[in-house]
Amino acid sequence: MSHYFSTARLKVHELKAEHGPFTDALLETISRILTKNVVENLPPYFQGIENKAQAKAWLDIILAESRLFLVKNKKEKVLGCVFISHRQGQGNYQDKHLGYLLAEEQLGKVLLKPGFTKRCNSSQSVDFYELSLSKS
Repeated sequence: MSHYFSTARLKVHELKAEHGPFTDALLETISRILTKNVVENLPPYFQGIENKAQAKAWLDIILAESRLFLVKNKKEKVLGCVFISHRQGQGNYQDKHLGYLLAEEQLGKVLLKPGFTKRCNSSQSVDFYELSLSKS
């Protein structure tokens, strides 16, 4: 994991496949963040992450298709993650998608500045925000 940037309250670290093998603590953190309520409106490969083996499989998929950043507080507790994925769009353009997930205990706290659009809203008030960036 490599330090990417810091703010007054947060630290952001990029996680890459070459940083592996990943520690048990990291895999447990991933399964702690990807709870049923947090991922209920996301693709199937986000679902059912309940142990280290499933967290490792999810991490392999995400790192193959995205850049993944872990967001930590100053005490080094992982609060959530940000991912940037890319897909081939129409013509020669690539669509970039930026999304983030917060651990349930972080919901309702202001961690990021406005600028994201609410993409889906669950019945448990767990929100997923996404910003789609396309070259025009």
